[in-house]
Amino acid sequence: MVDVPKVREALSQVTHSTCIVIRCLSTGRDSQESSQRALVLLTDILDLLYRVKDLISWGSEKWLVEPTRLGALAELVALFGSTMRSIELYFQPGGVGVCYFRKHLLEKTFLPRLEQYKIILLLSMQSDSGERSSLDREIRNSLKHNREAESGPKVDLEFEEDVLRITSRSSSEHYITLADLCNRRLRGSCRWIFEDSQYKRWLLGSFKTLYCVGPRKVIVASSAVMIILTVYRVGSRCREDLLIISHC
Repeated sequence: MVDVPKVREALSQVTHSTCIVIRCLSTGRDSQESSQRALVLLTDILDLLYRVKDLISWGSEKWLVEPTRLGALAELVALFGSTMRSIELYFQPGGVGVCYFRKHLLEKTFLPRLEQYKIILLLSMQSDSGERSSLDREIRNSLKHNREAESGPKVDLEFEEDVLRITSRSSSEHYITLADLCNRRLRGSCRWIFEDSQYKRWLLGSFKTLYCVGPRKVIVASSAVMIILTVYRVGSRCREDLLIISHC
């Protein structure tokens, strides 16, 4: 059962998360235009979150604390909290490192979400009407639909850190093995992976790790690694935020 104290607590948590995201986007690493748009939206959203919290605390608008509206608000706060965690994951120090991919994530994925959150928070403070309900439902369904892609698959972060340490120590000795694997491929083989939707999502930063399972996985993984080493370089450094795991 959703009640006012629980929603107030959830609002306090997401306002804190929003402040963290604002700090992550204020480092100067990202496109000035994109980051400024995001910061303006986040500042507006932060103000709206405080206003909503005050309204439900005072209880001056009885319709706002009705069970149905309160449940819808709790759901919205949970969705927004998920988005804040995703932005923090990708844009914190040690997150996605390449400017192009950070810019793509911000402009194509998160800025549209933030605009939707601003609108739906404004709607949450309005009394019921047919137009309000219709627009609220449309935006809410869009946010729910994109939540899975936004968050990416669940992964074991401790396992990823262990793998990063291992690969850092042994990368030089395995580079010869990688070259040998690439030389053993038939010309034109393994090209299918570069058209795979999961591979494209991973390449654009939707999640950190791409798991390769099944037969011939080592050959497929070597193809992707070689493309990264030869194409996705920044200056003299290869992308550090990309990793392929090939299970034995």
